[in-house]
Amino acid sequence: MTIRSQFADGPSRAKRGAVVAMFLIGALLVAVVPPLPAAAHTREATIEITGRGWGHGRGLGQYGSYGYAEQGWSVAQILDHYYSNTTAGPAPTNGQVDADQVRVDLRYLQGRSTTVGLAQGTIVVRGTDGGELARVDTGAARLRWIGGGFELETAASCSGSFTDSAVLSGRDEVHLVAESTGSGSDGLLHTCGPTYRTWYRGEIRAVAVNGYPLTVNVVTIEDYLAGVVPNEVPASWPDAALQAQAVAARSYALAGDTRQQPYADTC
Repeated sequence: MTIRSQFADGPSRAKRGAVVAMFLIGALLVAVVPPLPAAAHTREATIEITGRGWGHGRGLGQYGSYGYAEQGWSVAQILDHYYSNTTAGPAPTNGQVDADQVRVDLRYLQGRSTTVGLAQGTIVVRGTDGGELARVDTGAARLRWIGGGFELETAASCSGSFTDSAVLSGRDEVHLVAESTGSGSDGLLHTCGPTYRTWYRGEIRAVAVNGYPLTVNVVTIEDYLAGVVPNEVPASWPDAALQAQAVAARSYALAGDTRQQPYADTC
């Protein structure tokens, strides 16, 4: 170790002693602290982070698109990143999915009677040809599959006591439509689920496939997106992230999902 003195003519004996003492103390400290092993200087630590946000884990990554949007990426850049083998353009007509009537299987209601309520207005019951079968002004309607057809039951509300109203023999599909001037959720049909209610745009259909009851929501593609996108990404996220989610959801829906055919286009 080299110590460089600040005294031009050399330090006095007392000052030389102080310098020597400081040197000895420094040497002692160095001797007390053992050197790190050589491996500590070259060891590499690997930290693995796993996790995911909403969605099924395939295709668009919601948190990833959020991060890219925060960095200034455009919706086109985000989509090109996640769907590099696709081409952007107008939605094609594939003859399978009608953009004005996207049929969405409500999976949480599979195997249950289709039961809906309406806060304000009339629930109109129609056949597949659009013909009116019944009108429900009491507040709630339930279509129960009884084999060979549906039985219509009515009540004052979802939690009310349902009573028989009509037997719709020979029908394995019945449509429920809200006829209402109510604003917001008051004018929308809501399902009476096993544990909660959900409000839907469009109409609700009761469908029986090989005797198995299903509930299907039928909406335009843009109304479908208005319900799906806010459930996939928060509205406070950057516009590019929201737009990317809308394009992805629209593309999936219009492509059709053969697992739900022939009674629905997606779920």
